[in-house]
Amino acid sequence: MSTSDAPYTLEKTRGYVVLCLLPKLNEVQWGDVQQVGNEIIPDLDALRSPALLVDLSALDYMGSSMVALLVRLWKAVQKKNGRMVVQSEQKMVTEVLSIAGLNSLWDVVPTRDEAISAMKQSPLAAQNGTTQASWTGPIIALIAAAAAGWVWWTTRSGDPLFDDAKQSVYVLFALAAVAVVISGLTLFRNSGAARIVGGLILIAGLAIGVGGFQQLSAANVAPPVVDSDAAAPAEATEQTPQPQLRIDRLDNDKKDK
Repeated sequence: MSTSDAPYTLEKTRGYVVLCLLPKLNEVQWGDVQQVGNEIIPDLDALRSPALLVDLSALDYMGSSMVALLVRLWKAVQKKNGRMVVQSEQKMVTEVLSIAGLNSLWDVVPTRDEAISAMKQSPLAAQNGTTQASWTGPIIALIAAAAAGWVWWTTRSGDPLFDDAKQSVYVLFALAAVAVVISGLTLFRNSGAARIVGGLILIAGLAIGVGGFQQLSAANVAPPVVDSDAAAPAEATEQTPQPQLRIDRLDNDKKDK
């Protein structure tokens, strides 16, 4: 397919890429639509965080092959943490996107001004928002783990948070559980440095929890009880004078007399 016959135009502007799909794309074969994707995706992959504006305003109809092309482009943009906005003025085209559920994946707006306004939020603003949200969990988990570690240390050093050492251990368990749960969710929902930090906090939370179990076990061990009633006869036995010695002395006195 030559450039002059291409059923699309691709324009790179400052901050985003504009892809206009032309009506002739509805007339080509499925393989040609696939080829369009093969030509566009390398340009998107070359961008650090692509922002793609797909202009469908020239179309009055949209076939399944074109829907598949949009989904393929969106996956390429999503892989690079980018954002995709679709401009669609024709009601029939917008209804096709809505029936396919694609309007929940990206913004579908009727005018170019609205599309540009949506593109200003990407890719940097959207990416920064994701980064900030991804660190919220690790920060909360770190605070909980640090608080649990402080409770563990004060209890171990003999200066528990509460008068009852068991209450301090229960608080420790609660904080450690918060750290473990949130850091565990971080491992599944995030990537990169946030995921590594979440894994370290998870290990620390589990270790503090094990230490809490040991402290609770020590608190549940009762001190040995001395039976004073049982000990008293033994002491009395040791201190009671031998009666036989007194009888012997009386006998000796009688003999002397």
